[in-house]
Amino acid sequence: MIDEKKKFEFPKSGFSTVEVGNSSISVKKYLAMSEEDNLIGIYVAELFSETNYKSVSRAENALIASVLETCTNILLVEDNTVVTTLDMIFENFEVWEQIISKIKNYSEFRKRLDATVEMLREEKRLNASIGKVIDDTYTKLSGFIENLLANDFSPEKIEGIKSLLSEVNSSPILKDSVELFKNQNKNKSEKLAE
Repeated sequence: MIDEKKKFEFPKSGFSTVEVGNSSISVKKYLAMSEEDNLIGIYVAELFSETNYKSVSRAENALIASVLETCTNILLVEDNTVVTTLDMIFENFEVWEQIISKIKNYSEFRKRLDATVEMLREEKRLNASIGKVIDDTYTKLSGFIENLLANDFSPEKIEGIKSLLSEVNSSPILKDSVELFKNQNKNKSEKLAE
């Protein structure tokens, strides 16, 4: 173990330049952790705002715009008017590729972003699974039954029971499971009748 610690001055990463025709684009060489967190938040918000075929495109487009805004001197919006469109970027996609190649930790950032998206997808899948719904329903029902046994049947308690049963009855996962169970039993009965 080293006994004497010293303060070390790390060099600032500064900016790189991407030449496009007669123009130069300044590009930050490094994404700070706070910038990464912000970019991940923007991407995730767009990706999970809706679940349809457009959500991935919107998330990727938002990421491109946000990286350009955060890391370059490219003017995207001036006086509430878009001056650099994504179509312009896509038409000159090699410029985007040059920009991200100048950001030293962009590939590491992208790995973190992809891992975050995968974790959130798995969390959403687990939260929507039938086991989770049944477990939540069981927990709620157990709590209500315990409260009912410990107390009298006041109008508030009866309304609480009605509300819980209505919530359980409206669960699409439980409805689908019951329908599947009915269909399986119907098919078994039909086969036995043959």
